[in-house]
Amino acid sequence: MKNLIFVVGFLAVAGGAIWVLSGGTEETEGTKGPKPTSTASVPAKNKKPAGVPMVSSTGPQPECVVQQTEYNFGGMLVGDTVSYRFLIENHGEGVLQLQTGKPTCKCTTFELGKKELKKGESTELIVEIEGKRPDENFEHGGPILTNDINAQEVQFRLKGVVSVPVFVFPPEAWIVKANDVPEEGLIVGFLVSRVFDDMSIKDMEFENEHFTLEWHKCTEQQMAVQEWDKAQSAVAIVLKVDPDLPPMLIREPVSVHIDQHHKPISLEIELQKRGPIRIMPKPGVRNYQWHELQQGLQMGEFSSQKERVVELQLFVDHSEFKEALQLTDIEAIPKFLEVEMDEGKPLGDSKRRYTMKIRIPAGYPATARGRDNPGLLRIKTNHPSGQQIDLQMTFRTF
Repeated sequence: MKNLIFVVGFLAVAGGAIWVLSGGTEETEGTKGPKPTSTASVPAKNKKPAGVPMVSSTGPQPECVVQQTEYNFGGMLVGDTVSYRFLIENHGEGVLQLQTGKPTCKCTTFELGKKELKKGESTELIVEIEGKRPDENFEHGGPILTNDINAQEVQFRLKGVVSVPVFVFPPEAWIVKANDVPEEGLIVGFLVSRVFDDMSIKDMEFENEHFTLEWHKCTEQQMAVQEWDKAQSAVAIVLKVDPDLPPMLIREPVSVHIDQHHKPISLEIELQKRGPIRIMPKPGVRNYQWHELQQGLQMGEFSSQKERVVELQLFVDHSEFKEALQLTDIEAIPKFLEVEMDEGKPLGDSKRRYTMKIRIPAGYPATARGRDNPGLLRIKTNHPSGQQIDLQMTFRTF
């Protein structure tokens, strides 16, 4: 698909089950009381706990007939329940005895209409499942136990996809260079549903006035190209940028309301318009990492008793600006962050290179600034373009 700019992040979620073993032996339902005794019609090899249908080798035999043992419910939301009615018939001469077995998980329940069927009678088995967590390959159910010697255990299953209503693709922030956005707009990301077969957007809420968002439904062909597994529907989000947007970095949360679900979907757009001031790492310096598109600075982990200084290079276009670049206002979070810049060196007739130092002084309490609460620097300059330098930093002191 043309004009698609995004950063794909893969999130992997690993689930685990903890089995707690207690002392003593496990007691199965129906094992209390005296043990069943053997009779001529119940051979010793067929001993079963009380309540479980006993198979007889003599007399009229039942015949358990089930036309369907599996049902694909398609898709369901986390927290919802789905049930299905299976039909069980007795085509034999003897009485068919039925008993529910142990479900494959606690999310599954059985409801059996009758436990005994004479010849020609039938009953319904209702299997109900609850989607407790996302699962792309949900398959649960369990057995029905019978006294039919040829079908002593019949397995019933419900399967499908348990999903959140909508997932955001790419899952990380949608990062866009404003300079590359054409006048007609740019597809920056998608909302995809494995549950709703005709998703539509009712409203998108955000505060920034420098861009607008539109959307359109994806065709089956577009969805096939993206290869979203088991997707039922998808919408593309199109971003349009104000042509008069000054050089800046915008990080904007967006709430999307769809017609099919009451809870809004949250996403984030990072929009950068490059200006005459470009920040680059200083060659040979390895005590930090610089991410230009996000204007992000990773300063690492270090002792709070030692200062940490990183140096960045500023390449500035002076074509219409003859004065030296100056930092006119600095807002720092946390406040102990310090910034200084040299007078710069000419690079030809119209460009100049500056070195900007960012310092974390020694002696401040240990602190951690991560992705969710980064340190921030908002720096205004005297450049006539009005470009503001916005940096976000991650670091940890101990």
